[in-house]
Amino acid sequence: RHLDAMTQRYGDTVAINLVDESGVEGPICEAFRSTIACAYRGCLGSLVPDEWGDSDTPGLSVRYIGFDFHSECGSMASKKGSVSLSRFLSTLEPHMERHGLFFQPAPAHAEEVVNSTQKGVFRVNCIDCLDRTNVFESAASLHAFLQQLATLGLIGEDELAASVFSLRNGYRIPCHRIEREFKHMWANMGDRVSVQYAGTGALKGDFTRSGKRTIQGVLADGLSSVKRAVQNNFADVYRQQVLDCMHGVPQQ
Repeated sequence: RHLDAMTQRYGDTVAINLVDESGVEGPICEAFRSTIACAYRGCLGSLVPDEWGDSDTPGLSVRYIGFDFHSECGSMASKKGSVSLSRFLSTLEPHMERHGLFFQPAPAHAEEVVNSTQKGVFRVNCIDCLDRTNVFESAASLHAFLQQLATLGLIGEDELAASVFSLRNGYRIPCHRIEREFKHMWANMGDRVSVQYAGTGALKGDFTRSGKRTIQGVLADGLSSVKRAVQNNFADVYRQQVLDCMHGVPQQ
């Protein structure tokens, strides 16, 4: 039902699962994968756009792609992990191109003109859709942001091509200031969401901001993990009761 609603609202949906394929998270990963495979036959794998077929046909508008974030990037999200994530994103470029973007220039007259519309989305998850999801979505959104700037004429095609090449290989893009400001803005947004959900800022925030881990970032993550453990065991029950009361959920 969830994916059906997404395809009806947003179009083609690529479900990207960042959960570990082994260990404690393994059964959850396999259950999610098998559930989607049963509901949407032929959805597994990263197929090129021409193989999607008619998006109105049930089962052809959803694709499932697994990416074991901790295995590919390492739990510490090192520089090597940044390159692995960049290479994974490069395999998703055909989907990004198929999805396109919404573009409506300022009309010269009263009549509004829409040049292009977005035809699909990435639906990303990890276990709590927080830290790993934020890192991946930051990287994917930077790709989309550069394409938007090129569409608006704010960067040239040569700058776009050089930036895409840099991102594919884990380098900083030529537009250093754009990349820095975008990543800091995204990381700050992730911190705000994480505070609402987990009581602390997002983990791996240094990786989101700079593409590499730092000693300060590792220590900050350790402190945040301790705070989250305390929050989960002593404060979340009361907070959930308050939310239930506000939403009119009967108390047990």
